Amino acid sequence: MKKLIAIVLCLVMVVAAVACTSKPATETKTETKTETAAQGKVFNIYAWNEEFKGFFEKYYKVPEGVTVNWIITPSDNGAYQQKLDEALLNQANAAADDKVDMFLAEADYIGKYVNSDATMSIDAIGFKNADTMYEYTIKAASDDKGVCKGVSFQCCPAAVIYRKSIAKDVLGVDDPASVQAAIDSWEKFDAVAAKAKEKGYYMTASFAETFRTFSNNCTMPWVDANDNLQFDPMITAWIDQTDEFILGYIDPTKAAVGAYSVGVKGIDVVIILIISLYTVFMPRAAYYYSKENKYYYQNLINYSSSLTFFIAIPAIARMATMSRSVTTRASKSSSKPSFLLILKRPTRARS
Repeated sequence: MKKLIAIVLCLVMVVAAVACTSKPATETKTETKTETAAQGKVFNIYAWNEEFKGFFEKYYKVPEGVTVNWIITPSDNGAYQQKLDEALLNQANAAADDKVDMFLAEADYIGKYVNSDATMSIDAIGFKNADTMYEYTIKAASDDKGVCKGVSFQCCPAAVIYRKSIAKDVLGVDDPASVQAAIDSWEKFDAVAAKAKEKGYYMTASFAETFRTFSNNCTMPWVDANDNLQFDPMITAWIDQTDEFILGYIDPTKAAVGAYSVGVKGIDVVIILIISLYTVFMPRAAYYYSKENKYYYQNLINYSSSLTFFIAIPAIARMATMSRSVTTRASKSSSKPSFLLILKRPTRARS
């Protein structure tokens, strides 16, 4: 499941400043007003959609004199994180009404924020985790020292979905309790996969289906303190399972999914090239037409047509027909052992 959990990181730099600079009771009323004005009257919340906004506006009453400003940036292609990171990098120099006050983060990348100075303990704002909260949500929002800096407002449940008739055929039982007992460990899961294969069934559509179960139980970062790439035991266990499952426990017809992806990507490349060429052709054609130069205009039209019918269309058809053989060759059971390669790109440090 792509979105396992959404985390709300509570009240960053601005609120931290309020907590640390509260004045003694003997201070004058003028000084108190000056301090309040310096904190700003706009409360900025960063998010990637309006889901949390709905909860916030329904259940929370905004104090008088405070304006809530929502900065919504879709998470596609990392746009939300980039927007948030830029704002946090400029936090110290931002005007009081422009500072980040609250932001949302997902479990996939929350670690870089809770382990930075941009976030503060929820204790500082008087919040305590309830006994009814799921422990893993608390851990996800805690830094390396165990300080909790965020609160979960949403948890997405997961489940194993199976067909009862197949379970009856493979296991002899079909009720949820018995099926769960039959696959409640990876050893049992793999054993059932082998039984299913003997019966003509495939345990999963692809090895990607089990990745989240492993990755969300990792405890090690991808890069250690010495900037060396390291693999959590959970990741290596998933790779081992992948090597086994790809040899017969996953549906080989799902290569069509990969074929479709390869074909679409290839077609996109061809289309981009054609569009680029036509971007050059069209102004030139318009120029010849305006000058009533029929000879050059007709030659350009003929050339464009030839490009479309003799290069573009065959290229698109070729990419579509070759995609299946490419993905099948990569996933067929007689292939050599596969390896996972990860390239680390140098990136600037972000708070």
